[in-house]
Amino acid sequence: MVTIPLILLSLLCISAIVPDCKNGKIVFDSTSPKPWYPANFSVPGPVFPANFNCEFQIKVPQGWYARVELSLISPDNSQSSAVIFDQLDRSETVFFADPEYFYFIANGGRIQFSTDSNETNFGFQIFWHEYQNSTLSVGRVNASDTVPLIRIPDDDGSMLISAETKPWLLFQDYEITKNIKSFQGEHCNNRNLCGSITLDATNGPAALQIYNKDGVDVISDLSGSGQLEVYIGTASQNKTNLVATYHAGETSSSLPQKVFGYFKTFLLTDGNATITFDDTYTREEMYGSVGSTGFISSDNYGTYNASNPPQLNSYDEFIGTSMPANFGDRGLWSKGMLIRYEVEKSSNCIFMFLSFVFVLIVNFDC
Repeated sequence: MVTIPLILLSLLCISAIVPDCKNGKIVFDSTSPKPWYPANFSVPGPVFPANFNCEFQIKVPQGWYARVELSLISPDNSQSSAVIFDQLDRSETVFFADPEYFYFIANGGRIQFSTDSNETNFGFQIFWHEYQNSTLSVGRVNASDTVPLIRIPDDDGSMLISAETKPWLLFQDYEITKNIKSFQGEHCNNRNLCGSITLDATNGPAALQIYNKDGVDVISDLSGSGQLEVYIGTASQNKTNLVATYHAGETSSSLPQKVFGYFKTFLLTDGNATITFDDTYTREEMYGSVGSTGFISSDNYGTYNASNPPQLNSYDEFIGTSMPANFGDRGLWSKGMLIRYEVEKSSNCIFMFLSFVFVLIVNFDC
């Protein structure tokens, strides 16, 4: 009479396994003979008992990275989890993975696994990879730069970066960015449109930086409050590449406006404003009504010396209904081009009244 309940109790006890976790911690490195847990793990993994806890340390040597295939399946409303810690001790909590890959670089990280129910499946396998030798290119950023050093994700090889003071994320010198309180970055093009983006400069200047390999963005509206500065390149200290300044809500005659250049910075110095980009304009054409003002610029405008601006400022008139503007550098390094214009009406003709802040085609340095 006593034997039967004991047998039933034994069956209940083996319904969930208790894998080995000595001292609550297991260490893996690239020499581990069995880089998985539990032994001979396969998806979805074995069932763990309730209140199970174990930490898995994953050590990664320099020149290597570890790819972890992790599976975690638990009942609805379960709090069983795996907390993933990277080399800087930043964490991500995972409640479900069927399976998912997690990557660890030198010097590694850890996984903290815990259960609150006895129906949780868990396990992982580690794959070790050594970085391949690649070409190393060298780049440098300086406080006087007007164009950042841009690294495209699909570029081949590695890059060594040095800075005049301290580098900041997008390979801009820290001196250029230290007074800007917040940054947003967008990679826009004809397939990934910018849309509308809000900048909040109530606690200090806020910057939006756009990389567009198509080379042109069209500002169609600026609503809200505050002053917006537009730079082709970075928000430079000497402002040589500043092409426009707008005040939110006061742009009826100055927008829409095309801004050329592969990299641009829109700096809101105060207030809270929303910039709307219109991606329906073509690169070749844009029309302005009578009374509208604006500018035409080349992609690389702003590299001339602000203390010695060109002595080409002048006025000219072009009578007609349209005016083409072309800029070519004849394959030579140039200092760029900027034309500020106003559309006026005289008699029965509409013409372009051009106030040249004109770093013209003839302004070449070789």
